Amino acid sequence: MRKLRRKDRIISGGILVVSLFVSYLLRGYVLLNHSDTVSFISVITGFLLSAIAILYSSPMRSVLYDKKSNIYSSKWEEIIVRYFYTFVVSLLYMMELSLNINCIPNFINVGFLLSIVIIIIVVTKGLFKLLLVEIND
Repeated sequence: MRKLRRKDRIISGGILVVSLFVSYLLRGYVLLNHSDTVSFISVITGFLLSAIAILYSSPMRSVLYDKKSNIYSSKWEEIIVRYFYTFVVSLLYMMELSLNINCIPNFINVGFLLSIVIIIIVVTKGLFKLLLVEIND
């Protein structure tokens, strides 16, 4: 598996820092229901995996292989690497919530949730942008 490029790591780190700051400011107003959060992230993760499966079996995959990316070798590699790391981070977050670790303050969990949601929005926006690629069968 390819590594997440430096630009993507910087953007993800920036999103995490801003999310933690916002969640710290809202720490007295936001309560996190762990089971609902795990369900929400599970559904979104299922959507991401379904989107990858559909892209893999469609003619768009070969078009994405041929289309160059600014950061990665192809658009296909870009979407696969970004989706993979989004999936791994979501899975680790769901595991952390399921274990119900008491030493982590609630505002940090809220910040991680906010950052994961923002990253999922960014990755999904990229998916919808790729759906505008013209396919000539």
